[in-house]
Amino acid sequence: MKKKSLIQELKPLCLGLGILLALNGCKVENGNREPVSRSVTLQLSDANGAKRSQTESAGVASAYVMAIKATDSPFTGGLPATFYDRAVLDASSDTVTLNLPLETPLLLVELGFPGQLNLKEMLATNPITTANSGEVTLGADQAELSVTLARLPVPKITGHSHQSSGSSTTSPISLYFNTPVGTEAVPFLTADGACSGWVQLSADSFVTCLALSSVQRSEETSFLLVQPKAELSRGVTYSLKVTPGLAAENGNRMLEEYSTTFTLPEYSISGFVKDATNNHAIEAATVTVGNKTTSTDSTGFFTLPVGNGQQTLSVAKTGYDGFTQTYTLSGADLSVGTIGLSPALAAGQYRFVLSWGATPSDLDFHLLLPDKTTVYYGNRTSNGSNLNVDVTGGFGPETITITSQVSGTYKLVVHNFSGTGSFLGASVKVYDSTGLKGTYSAGDSTQRYWHVLNLSGSTLTSVMSYQASPAAP
Repeated sequence: MKKKSLIQELKPLCLGLGILLALNGCKVENGNREPVSRSVTLQLSDANGAKRSQTESAGVASAYVMAIKATDSPFTGGLPATFYDRAVLDASSDTVTLNLPLETPLLLVELGFPGQLNLKEMLATNPITTANSGEVTLGADQAELSVTLARLPVPKITGHSHQSSGSSTTSPISLYFNTPVGTEAVPFLTADGACSGWVQLSADSFVTCLALSSVQRSEETSFLLVQPKAELSRGVTYSLKVTPGLAAENGNRMLEEYSTTFTLPEYSISGFVKDATNNHAIEAATVTVGNKTTSTDSTGFFTLPVGNGQQTLSVAKTGYDGFTQTYTLSGADLSVGTIGLSPALAAGQYRFVLSWGATPSDLDFHLLLPDKTTVYYGNRTSNGSNLNVDVTGGFGPETITITSQVSGTYKLVVHNFSGTGSFLGASVKVYDSTGLKGTYSAGDSTQRYWHVLNLSGSTLTSVMSYQASPAAP
């Protein structure tokens, strides 16, 4: 029986995937096919073979790009020269013609918007959820295309981050991808000069580019670490560009350029926010410096970019009295240590919160009661007064709360238990049921005891004296 030509074989064919194939431009003589390229028209049809209606107009949200590349050496070389053809599919056209080489395994990859595992769905105007590709083989005597679909997303950058510290930094820039990055070497500039390579960093909008020391994927392979060769300076705006060419683990290459800018803050202010009565971390407290705001994490930690000089920091959290204090940055980042927030108090109650810097390592609160007893680390509770927190490793907070007063005068004293260093930088905040009553900041004294204040009923009296020995009860 005489063998049918390829065109005769394909005339009645409508694949189950809903793609009607028509072959043209292939010359057949005596049953032999000439080794020339042919064009394949992919025509969309519904389940019954009827041509799909053209009711939607084309647009960015409904456009898809397909790339054709030989799979015998997947995605080697640069882009876009190695692609045989590219075509746009959109909702206003239900056909697309792709020029395919004969007898070559090919890879169809959806590059625009995600598609489902059905090529017919690629023209849908609604957003689709997964990436789409298909291996297509044209054999010498085949009368049809065999299509095997797989999920092979095209790499796209979804964002970047840069961690900085000190007055300048060599920290890497992290580029986040939608799919794991391949292990192929990435071209980049190794000396300052004219911009080239797939990853480019510039401080003058790409008039020139800065040298990089490495571009490599991290242990979590869905992001890339870009390491500048020299320190990046504070207060400078940098431009970052990733040009098409970067490969994913699945072999697909990045086709859309990614560009962004970022400015390194001059400095940062950081610290921890904790409950002053138990030293537990406070999560989701609002920290504000100027017009910049952040929230504490699960450990109570926060950091904010700030300028040099005086900066006023405020902390707020529902159920706690607010905290406000002014700090001075002197040409470097500043860690303020631990900030203790005071839970709201009932009428007649008082709370004292002591905080200081890294040194001295150990300052201790002493509250001398009218009954001649003392609340301190060796006697944490006495007659309605309690030492809530004792800290021995710097910063504080140490906290004493008076839940019920006795008649007479209370004396609040701070002891430099370390025996070295100065009280300078230490401060005591006093709270009652109305909130913060006052802040008392220590002077530059190397004496062992700082008599801060006296309390009698609702009257606070500032003392602010320094002695070598403790005050008498």
